[in-house]
Formats: sequence, structure tokens, C-alpha cells
Amino acid sequence: MIGSFRLYAGVAVLASVVIVLTIVGGRGGSTGDGFEWPPDYDVNRIAVVSPDARIRTYSPDGTEEFLLTPDEGVFTWPTWSPNGRSIAYSRVVRDAQRQQMIALDSYDRVSEEYSVIHQGEPGFAGLLAEGVVHYPLWSPDSNKLAFVLVTQNHGLSLYLSDTTTDDEPRFLLDRGPLWMSWSSDSGHLAVHRGGQHFLVPMDDDPKAQSLWLEPSDGYRVPAWRPGRDEIAASSPVGGLAHGVYTVPVLLTDNKVSIKATVVDGRDAAFLWSADGSYLAVTDDAQPALYGRSPVLVYRKLRILDGDSFEEVARVNRHVLAYFWSPDGSRIAVAAIRGRGQGLGWTILDLETGAAEDMVDFIPSPDQMTMFQFFDQYAYSHRLWSPDGRYIVFAGILRERAVDAGLSSQTSSRVYILDTGPMRTIEVLAPGVLAFWSPV
Repeated sequence: MIGSFRLYAGVAVLASVVIVLTIVGGRGGSTGDGFEWPPDYDVNRIAVVSPDARIRTYSPDGTEEFLLTPDEGVFTWPTWSPNGRSIAYSRVVRDAQRQQMIALDSYDRVSEEYSVIHQGEPGFAGLLAEGVVHYPLWSPDSNKLAFVLVTQNHGLSLYLSDTTTDDEPRFLLDRGPLWMSWSSDSGHLAVHRGGQHFLVPMDDDPKAQSLWLEPSDGYRVPAWRPGRDEIAASSPVGGLAHGVYTVPVLLTDNKVSIKATVVDGRDAAFLWSADGSYLAVTDDAQPALYGRSPVLVYRKLRILDGDSFEEVARVNRHVLAYFWSPDGSRIAVAAIRGRGQGLGWTILDLETGAAEDMVDFIPSPDQMTMFQFFDQYAYSHRLWSPDGRYIVFAGILRERAVDAGLSSQTSSRVYILDTGPMRTIEVLAPGVLAFWSPV
């Protein structure tokens, strides 16, 4: 990663900071879920990528298996819409000329119809990361899908699809890397590209508008605060020392100004709890060994009150990834244990401040990819059950591994960890990835 500017030879230069932006003049703070309840389709399902590269859904007890994808092609990274009605996923096939071709598809669980959201160029299948050909992110109202892919001419590119119409996806930005999050009312998309920040209003003609912050490329995902028009982001601000700041942003000219200091952070990762009451912030990313490969870890995870920004809890581990429970009362932390050959789940309870170590495991390669980019995947791919009691993940339990090597795709299993009083772990099915429906 590219580091921040520091003080060298007595010369003061700009320092990177993490900031919280207050958006003025937006569509308001509505947090409506955007769909009727109860829905007219099954809820509380788990989408699994099987070792045969098909996608299946299951009930949490492993019954009611449903094969979502056809036989031809390779399918991966299922992404539930927030209302649980649709699933988007990547498809890799060969056309009539035997050229490889990629597509982003979706399946509607009510109409039982398949749709092609975007079809790539024949003969070209660029990857965002190992095994990742698209990154899709549904809007909270489940009506729009922002997605990133690699194009032959423009590299990493961001598109927007309105799934309520038959219109072609709209191009927004290229020249990635690209990181993003939605406002709670689905009215705006915040995007971080390299050192630049953008807002995309969801009006009749959505276009990326520059958000005037100092360039910052040391962090990844801007975090939109649920229920409010604020964004946590990182940027050098006015020569101040490293820190997290709250700043108002006026949408008419996208200017910012300092409002309040929060906490240190430069290459930090940060996520709001589901109701915006808390902000989880790591320290800067540091390299560490996992097996024989270097990965980025965080040695300190702090939980801050969303109003006072005072610390209420912390975890001191080699944190690889963390995920808020749906009610915001707990955080599941994946941390490197031992000599870096495996990971372990730790559950942090905000009410008690206790961090309890759970099961040790070796993640599947795809699961490891999710962990490495967790601050983006936390918005789109859920590991917690809707009731906040269980966690789903893929890999091998440490005690069942033949040796301390990393998990393979063929040996990987999908596990359900009960974080409640029972503290049990069960096998759901063979699989390399698994994500719980939001409802």
C-alpha cells in the first residue's frame, strides 16, 4: 500500500486522516427497507458455492437444497439482494467459438426467472482478484445494482444497473481500484477511486460527481453511516496530524470542512454498526505471514460510540477481518492464530466488553479472498444469520486438517457456528463460499 505523508528532516507535510462526512441537502435519512413483509418467498436461506462450481441454496439445517444454476459453466460469488428476493452471481462459460466469456446474472425467487445483467466481451475474462470476476453491491431498496468488473479497454470499471427496467447498465467510472457504499435511502452511492472520492446521485441521469477531498489512496472503502447522511473516509486534511474527522459536505459544491476529531487512522478500515450507533475502526494495516504468503492484518480494533466517538471496546489480535452482527451488539473477528497457519473466530460482545475465542479453522481460498477485502464484502455478502446468532463460513476445521497447510477447494466444507449458549459447530454442505440471506 502507498503510505501517508509524514514529517521528514523537520519539514511538515500533509498527513492522511479518516473523516466522517456529513452530507447536506440529500434525500434525507429514511431507512425504510423497501419491501413488503412478510415476503412471498422463503427467507433465512444460505447460498453455497459447491466444489463443482454450482450455486445451491439451503435451509440452515441443511435441508431443502435448491440448485440455483444450470449445468454449463462456472458459477460463483452469489450476492443476495437486501430483501432476499434476488441473487446476483458471476458466470463463466465458453461461447460457440469456444472462447471464454463472463456474465453477471441474477435469479428472481418469485418469478423464478433468470436475467443477464451484464455480458462481457468474448474471449476476455479479467479478474478483480483470484477467483473474482465481478463485485456486485445491491442498493438497500434492492432496485439497483452497482458492480465492478475488468474491461479490456478500460480496466477496472464501475457500472450501475436499474433492475426494475430493461435498460442496459450505465457506465459510471473506470481506472480503478474502485470501492463503494450506499446511503441508507438508496439515494447516493459513495465511491473511492485511487486517490479521488465521488458521489453518484440516483436521479434521472446518474453520474459520478467529484467530492472535493484531498487525494487519499492509503485506505479502501468509504463507509456511509446508516440512517444519516454521513460518510467515514480517509483523506489528508489541512496539515493536521493523523486522525478521524467529521466534516460537513455541501452537495451543491461538494466542499468539506472540519467538524470534530474522532481517532487516529491512515490505512485503517472502518465499518458502522447496522443502526449507525457505533463505528469500528482498525489501526493501520501491517504485513504478516499466513502460511507462506504475506497478508495484511490489523493489530488493534477499536469500537467507538457513534456520537461521542469515545472508545467503548477493543480487540488486540492479528485481525484479518471483522463483521458486525445484524443488531450491532457483537462483532465476529477473524484473526490469525498460532504461527500464522490458521485463523480463529473471536466474538466481541459490546455489552460486556468480553472477547471470546471460538473455533479455529483454515479458510478456503475464496473465503480468504473475502477476508482480505472484508471492508467491501461486509456490505454485500453476509456471514451472520438474520437473527444474529449463527455465522456461516467455508474451509476446514483446524483439528480436521491433515497438516497445517491451507485449505483446498475440494476439501472445503461450509460450517455453521452457533455463537449462542450452545457454542456448537455443524457441517452444512461441501462448499468453498457461503452467504446468509439478509432476511
